[in-house]
Amino acid sequence: MAQFRVVQAADPRVFIEEAAKHGYDDCSLNTPLGVLADSFIEYQIQARHLSEESRKVFAVYRGDALVLVLSCVAGEPSVSLGSPRSAELTKEELDSAMSQLAPAVAATVDPQSLSSVWGDADVCSAFVDAWVAVFASRGIKASGPPPYFVATTSYATRATLPTTPPPSLGALRLAPATADDTDALAELLAAFSVLWNTPLTAETARPRIVAHIACGEAWVCRAADGAAVAFCIVGRATPRTIAIKNVYVAPEHRRKGIASALVSAMLRYFLGVPEHGVEGPLVPAKGVKKEVCLNVGEDHVERMYAKCGFLFGDAREPGFDKRPWFTVVGRDVKIEQS
Repeated sequence: MAQFRVVQAADPRVFIEEAAKHGYDDCSLNTPLGVLADSFIEYQIQARHLSEESRKVFAVYRGDALVLVLSCVAGEPSVSLGSPRSAELTKEELDSAMSQLAPAVAATVDPQSLSSVWGDADVCSAFVDAWVAVFASRGIKASGPPPYFVATTSYATRATLPTTPPPSLGALRLAPATADDTDALAELLAAFSVLWNTPLTAETARPRIVAHIACGEAWVCRAADGAAVAFCIVGRATPRTIAIKNVYVAPEHRRKGIASALVSAMLRYFLGVPEHGVEGPLVPAKGVKKEVCLNVGEDHVERMYAKCGFLFGDAREPGFDKRPWFTVVGRDVKIEQS
């Protein structure tokens, strides 16, 4: 049986940098590393009153190799879990690693504040089982209900982009959103959220848009008359990765190829591919990335993203045989009050 050791990182910012330096910063760790990275944006620090004590990150090593990461940030609804693409853990090894990680987290994090976990389905399942076992050993009943969210996570790189010319935005303009776009994007985000468990109104969507614009995460696609017809929200920017979090096209502008053209442009922009069609700084403020990540919950949307360069099904990144996509889940964790 492999020997594992659990380490709580003294400095989460340095941990992110070291993970990138040693090649662990990939799509598989975009959520636990990206959530941490987002918490260092000045707007987030001020708006959420974050301090050095607000962030915690635990790393599991097999020898000197990083195999698991768990991060949590005060105010986030869940902890984030991931295992880098280079890690090859059997179920037995994963369970063994979690049997050490869960007690370490329980000793440091208020158990009542850990209400859900988010990440790779197998990794989350192993953690929930270990978490329940920790409290069972104390005579406390805990449970992990079935996932409330299931999606497929994948990524794209320069090497996975189609060799054919990308779809054109035509007369549309894609640029970073500004404060002047707040109301229009709040309306679009509210319309987009009808599929969520708790839909937003334009009023409740507005603070989110304000935050995304302030953090440089919102992009708007405008018609010739200046009207906002679509938007893209990015986030979880680490040294090597960034995530496309939301893409939405207003109903009256659908079936015109806008979504695929918008995604293709954003991909090329963040991967540093010329002639991307995006207006704004020549180099993204968040930097050129090696991988752009994505969560997809619907098959028909997955097909559109695959055409843009994201890896699904049997597709593989050139030079790599490992399956590039994985199932991501959100799961509640409940502890009964004594």
